[in-house]
Amino acid sequence: MDLDLPSPQNIELTVYRNIATCSPSQAIYDDLVDTQKEFDILFEADALSNDIDENLPKKNRVKQYGDIENSLLCFNERYWRWGRFGDGSFGVWYSAIEEETSIQETLFHRPEIDKNDLGNAIHPIMQDRRMFKAELSSHISVDLRKVSKKYPLIIHESNYEFCQNLGKLAVDCSWISYQTPSVRNPGGTCVPVFNSAPINDRMIYDYYNHFPLDGSEPYYSMIQKK
Repeated sequence: MDLDLPSPQNIELTVYRNIATCSPSQAIYDDLVDTQKEFDILFEADALSNDIDENLPKKNRVKQYGDIENSLLCFNERYWRWGRFGDGSFGVWYSAIEEETSIQETLFHRPEIDKNDLGNAIHPIMQDRRMFKAELSSHISVDLRKVSKKYPLIIHESNYEFCQNLGKLAVDCSWISYQTPSVRNPGGTCVPVFNSAPINDRMIYDYYNHFPLDGSEPYYSMIQKK
């Protein structure tokens, strides 16, 4: 890409990132069968196709059900996803300088991601999410906020091609992060990170996303804050 971007700078940042969890536990088969015999058949079939070691005591199986303490799984090739700064060929750790920006960015996208669940739901959906606070040690970053007016596709509502090419450029040039205007929280700053090396994070609280079925706007509420 032949672009006039700001010079990369060595910076340190404090950022926030949230991920989905599987807490609280849910009865995932309660809408499929009614009798205990049918449940037993489903559980047997499930046991043949999952990675849970049923020989371990239940108290030792918790971590096998979902690594909800790890916000870095996006760098595992298995979890590479299409998004604003990624086309699925590399990992992107999406974060933000403000907690509210992190929340609003994911709150906006979940209805589209979960549209099948929302379309079939008979009750409002609550999704548990986990917030992490991270210190990004000294790393190379490019501040796209300085050129967002020159290149308005940086903050386009739905066309991500330009930003995905910027993501590829960052990976090719070994730039670690961008600082870019938030599209979903005006005035906020998003920080997509393309390498896990500078990230030192810790969970700080859980919260709920709420998705009403009456057409009203999604919202969030806190569960616990540490």
